[in-house]
Amino acid sequence: MAHRAALGDVWTALWSSRLLVWLAGIYAILTVGYRPTGGAPHLGAPLGHLGEVMFGPVDRWDAAFYLSIATHSYHPGPVSAFFPFYPITIAGLNVVLGSALVSGIAISLVSLGVALYLMHRLVTLELGASHAHTAVLALAFFPTSLFFSAVYPEALLLALSIGAVYAARTGRWAWAGVLGACASATHNAGVLLAIPIALLYLYGPRSDRDRPPDETVFPWWRPRYALRFDALWIMLVPVGVIAFFAYMGIEYGDALRPLHLNDTIWHRHFVPLGGVTQIPSVLWHALRTIAHAPPAQLFPTTNGPYRAAAANLLDFAALAFALLGAVGVIRRLPLAYSGYTGVVLAVIVSAPKASEPLVSLPRYILVLFPLQMWLAVWLDERRGRAAVWIGCSAVVLGALTMLFATGRWVA
Repeated sequence: MAHRAALGDVWTALWSSRLLVWLAGIYAILTVGYRPTGGAPHLGAPLGHLGEVMFGPVDRWDAAFYLSIATHSYHPGPVSAFFPFYPITIAGLNVVLGSALVSGIAISLVSLGVALYLMHRLVTLELGASHAHTAVLALAFFPTSLFFSAVYPEALLLALSIGAVYAARTGRWAWAGVLGACASATHNAGVLLAIPIALLYLYGPRSDRDRPPDETVFPWWRPRYALRFDALWIMLVPVGVIAFFAYMGIEYGDALRPLHLNDTIWHRHFVPLGGVTQIPSVLWHALRTIAHAPPAQLFPTTNGPYRAAAANLLDFAALAFALLGAVGVIRRLPLAYSGYTGVVLAVIVSAPKASEPLVSLPRYILVLFPLQMWLAVWLDERRGRAAVWIGCSAVVLGALTMLFATGRWVA
């Protein structure tokens, strides 16, 4: 019965949120138009204008790079900055479907469904079934969840991340290591899954059937579980990123080429917490720019100062939500989740870009699922709060989808 209820919640959240994304995107393209995006061969519109209308909500910006890797493999260019596991899955399904674009969409949608189901199971395990329904809806309708159905790796990364943590939580350490390795081959942030998996191993909570805690009364800093051989599975997590860097070293003579391209092409440099320290001045400039913007420029057609100001405001809103959520995670969830959240946020804000210090933050926090777990608890504390939040999120999701589908930068 609980299994059927979980599937029902997941299906409702999946079809309703993706329908909103497609309808909003198609409406925007038909009424506003679109402009080409990305810097790689654009493979997403084999049907001409009809293809742009139908696939616009999912085929923009970085999608072109992933489709290029899936169809032509890596080459000396910007595509070398993108991790391989997602385009590899596209290439594999493309053999069957005969369309890289359709394959990418299918993998993203299936991954989203799996991620929502695993989220339901994990929230039920940690917080109770009463919060699982809200968590699934909040995740599916999060304002930047448009990337979950786009040809982007976020949905796949989320499914692998929750799967790895759920496997660790239930004592399936081999699965935790394998899924973590796949996640680290999908995005460099995936390697950070070693943190919650290790913390769950040492401190719990764990639901291993044959493994009670080795320590029942202990100082807070002393692990409850002693190390055994099954802890070696955690060492699999960084294998994905190590393999990718090794390939780059063999192919191009530069193992850290993906990181160097971030510096040279996207002008993102590692500065510890640098994105946060630059926020006050950038936010003040963005507010002044928006305040003096002509009404027509609030929906900019070019990458001018108004677009940059709007992007910085969106980034700041995402940071405020993430910091508030991090406090909630620390208060409501076990150490593994708060440790993971803190480290991921610290890494995300440590690669600033001069014009947009928190660039892509609204997209990156999509896969930081402990934030949504806390959010579900907070929303359920007061009657009606969840409906208001999800309704407002859906409105913002539709608006951001319209921007994305018409070729404007979102995250």
